[in-house]
Amino acid sequence: MEHFVWSRLFDDTERSAEKSAGILCPLGCGLFPLARRYGEAQAADCSLIMNQMEGRAGQTASAPPGGLGQTKKHPPRDSRFSQGFTSSHGIALQQQNISHLFTMLSLIRLPRVFTVHQVPKAFQEDSIISGYRHPRSSATDCILSLFQLTNETLNIWTHFLPTWYFLWKLLTVVLIQEVWHDAYTWPLLVFLLSCCVYPLASSCAHTFSTMSTTARHICFFFDYGAISFYSLGSAVTYSAYVMPDNWVNGTFHKYFVSVAVFNAVIATAMACYSRLGLPFLHYNRDTVKRFPETQSPRFGQLIRILSFALPYLFDNIPLFYRLLVCSGEGCTTNAANTLHYRHIALAFLTAFLCATHLPERLAPGRFDFIGHSHQLFHVSGIIGTHFQMQAIEVDMRQRRHWLLENSAPVALSGTFGAAALCLTLSLLIILLFSLSLLCWPARTTQRAQKTKARD
Repeated sequence: MEHFVWSRLFDDTERSAEKSAGILCPLGCGLFPLARRYGEAQAADCSLIMNQMEGRAGQTASAPPGGLGQTKKHPPRDSRFSQGFTSSHGIALQQQNISHLFTMLSLIRLPRVFTVHQVPKAFQEDSIISGYRHPRSSATDCILSLFQLTNETLNIWTHFLPTWYFLWKLLTVVLIQEVWHDAYTWPLLVFLLSCCVYPLASSCAHTFSTMSTTARHICFFFDYGAISFYSLGSAVTYSAYVMPDNWVNGTFHKYFVSVAVFNAVIATAMACYSRLGLPFLHYNRDTVKRFPETQSPRFGQLIRILSFALPYLFDNIPLFYRLLVCSGEGCTTNAANTLHYRHIALAFLTAFLCATHLPERLAPGRFDFIGHSHQLFHVSGIIGTHFQMQAIEVDMRQRRHWLLENSAPVALSGTFGAAALCLTLSLLIILLFSLSLLCWPARTTQRAQKTKARD
């Protein structure tokens, strides 16, 4: 009877595990075989214990009473019973815990994934066939999809995890160095802050972009603004630490950060424009509902790439001159140059992957979940940023005394002031482009009212 109860309990646990594994596939596929082997081992131990107890009972019953040399010394009956009961009770608790675990997991239902033909055109990606989330996902579904294999999962994690790395670097600089009393470290703080913002904004955009068409556009508006802010962070540090010796205090150096702020703001506006056009003029909430993407997606993608490529090329003019053109006196040659070369190579690789959509364009459907170009350029971009940060730190340390003696002092307006101005203007642009998605135009409302009145 007890053996039947144990078998029944294991069967219930196994069925619960199978149900949880079917619903929670990514987690269940890993946990169910483990739980199954664990349950089978525990059931085997249980059967062994029961057989031993039955064997002992049989031996006791079959022993001849009073036979010389045949009597066996057994532990007291109460001791045997307590040992078997303790073991059985422990196994029962373990089985119940496993059953409760999979019962709780079965309550978590991950959202479905769809193919490219099942989602609106605004959500479709070039050469990605499957793994799409529901275009009307709730915020909870978006968060649960972080633990589900979709075509966006690695896009999210490849930027979300590096955010914490750059945040750790930022906190290290703030807590260890006397940054508030040493203006020389302020440009590094601006750069590290931008390194935290752009991957965080990107991971949030990819997470919540399937809540609706409107949410998708607004999420990526913020993503574009964060990338533009990162370009400004690079320019601020290049002006402070990377500028070649013979360019320091020159005309280009004096206006370098100001032009970089202008470029970052224009880049945000151009990138937002590349999605739908000018707000209220080319689109509004009504037109986006009917035409959820720009009529020329290839042209929009070209504008988007140029909006980020032009600020990058301008910000790196001092670096290109220092590494590729300058020779002789007045050129800065140190250990940072090798790191700068690595960063530049990875930056061009990132642009290549973004523009060509390789490798998924060569084999549509083969790289839907792992290995498509968006994931690859996320990884190459983050690694490039890491090398860029290392190169900036080397320049900052090795050129400190020379720059403090020969360069203009680092000012608040050229660091935190420029960052605040860039963020403010970019947020206003994002607000302007977003308002036309959230508000009904007055003329459209009036026309609708007149049409109803005529009917």
